[in-house]
Amino acid sequence: MAVKEALGVERRFRAKVTGKGQVQVPKPVREALGVKTGDELVFRVAEAGAVYVTSEPRITLSDLAGCLKTKVKYVGLQAEEDAGPDWAAERERRRLEEYRTGGAEEARKK
Repeated sequence: MAVKEALGVERRFRAKVTGKGQVQVPKPVREALGVKTGDELVFRVAEAGAVYVTSEPRITLSDLAGCLKTKVKYVGLQAEEDAGPDWAAERERRRLEEYRTGGAEEARKK
């Protein structure tokens, strides 16, 4: 949403650049852009020298949950705990052996 649309009129806001190159975005601009803590601002500089600012929401790990498909069925934490530490150690030993021998590719084909 443009600042003009959000505020009803076109307004100008000023901000100072610190020695570290930081700028505090005025509250009405943050509200107009819908910016929240952690969001990223994207600056696009036009040839005429105009700068356009848009916001992109921060992507968290929970946002990415489930986006990758896997062939391995998740049995659940309780099932892993019930199987005991020997089960996990044996699984890791097999994975390491497949990695060393290159057998992981052959195992996938089966």
